[in-house]
Amino acid sequence: MGEIMVNIKIIQGGREIGGNCIRIEDKDRILVFDQGIRFSIFRRFFTRNIEPLGIPELRELRIIPSEKVFENTDSIYITHFHLDHLGLLQNLPVKTKIKVPSIRIFNLFEKWFRFSSSWLKYVPPRYSIQIDEVSLMKSDENNVMAIPVKHSVYPSYGYIYFGSDETIFYTGDFRLTSILDEQYDLKLYESTMIEYFEDNRDIRIDSLIVEGTNFGQITTPMDIRIIRTLIKNMLDEMIIIAVHPLEFELILLMIMELKKLGKNIVIACERLAEILDEYAKQLPEIQRELENTFILIDMVTKGVIFNSIDVSSIEDDPSRHAIIVDVKRIIDYLRLFDIEKFSLGSPIIMLTSEPFEEESIHREEILLRWLNYYGFQPYRTRISGHYYPYEFKKIIKILKPRKIIPIHTRRPELMYELASRII
Repeated sequence: MGEIMVNIKIIQGGREIGGNCIRIEDKDRILVFDQGIRFSIFRRFFTRNIEPLGIPELRELRIIPSEKVFENTDSIYITHFHLDHLGLLQNLPVKTKIKVPSIRIFNLFEKWFRFSSSWLKYVPPRYSIQIDEVSLMKSDENNVMAIPVKHSVYPSYGYIYFGSDETIFYTGDFRLTSILDEQYDLKLYESTMIEYFEDNRDIRIDSLIVEGTNFGQITTPMDIRIIRTLIKNMLDEMIIIAVHPLEFELILLMIMELKKLGKNIVIACERLAEILDEYAKQLPEIQRELENTFILIDMVTKGVIFNSIDVSSIEDDPSRHAIIVDVKRIIDYLRLFDIEKFSLGSPIIMLTSEPFEEESIHREEILLRWLNYYGFQPYRTRISGHYYPYEFKKIIKILKPRKIIPIHTRRPELMYELASRII
């Protein structure tokens, strides 16, 4: 047998959810896919009152990859903008090349975190870092091709690397089941991972680095139809929906469903307004859906495509409105109001997808204590950005990998066992 050229190293994420980092060595080429934060360790050492001392301390605690991981790297490829994949870009050496899913969304991240007073200030890169957008559905200078995948943040990509003696596909995080109606699903995804491999059956994947977040989970993600029913049953109430700011598809779905009920939809978070405004610039269909949507001027300073409304107008007739707010800003929002004007037991739907759980370092019981104090009834639901274990067979049969390498999972042995029955 000849010398093996391609060497895959799982630096982080091998038996945990989040913190992915993969290094691929192939002759003179070195690539890194993701370099996320290991929040499972982060939460053991840090709180709002105990901040990281800096990048060296985070490396020492193995919360982020060592600087040695990036030595002689040609490029670093980011699958999506959740921090357990994007990581802290100030961890990267000078003159590093980074490929990201969207330059425009990346620029929003820089704006949000550049002047943060917390550890989030380490998210934006140094000025010497080169940022490029990935090459969609075509091989770039490193023989890497970005393939769109459905996930809870948009856009998200998996990456095929056509190596010297091995073809590797790293899925990143993804789901198969869409939460949007077909017309919007097709607008956002002209082609996806499954469709690409069905249409290109000549591509043989030697190593499939595949996530398995939902393997072994004791809770089952909620069907979106149940949430639709929940909202309809709250027609006579003011509805508050708390969501992660990057959950674009879920936010869009909520806006469309609430419009059907005749609710005035109010965006009560600066970041939500900014990211929706950015997507509307790229997708005319989205802009039409956002027409007649409001921003709450008491919390949002500007919104190009939105109308404006203030707290007093909502207090005049709360039941006419549905409020969408960042899950981390619920209490800031409630403090603006005269709570006595709301019905005891008014609903707050907390759409807590995986980023809320993976990136969260605050105590949920404190949030619930505040909601009880104000007299609101929380409805905590989970909408998964990841495929279900029963869909694993379909994935393996279509991609037909020679071998799998589980990542982003606590149950890799279960994935190995299931794959061995199919491959």
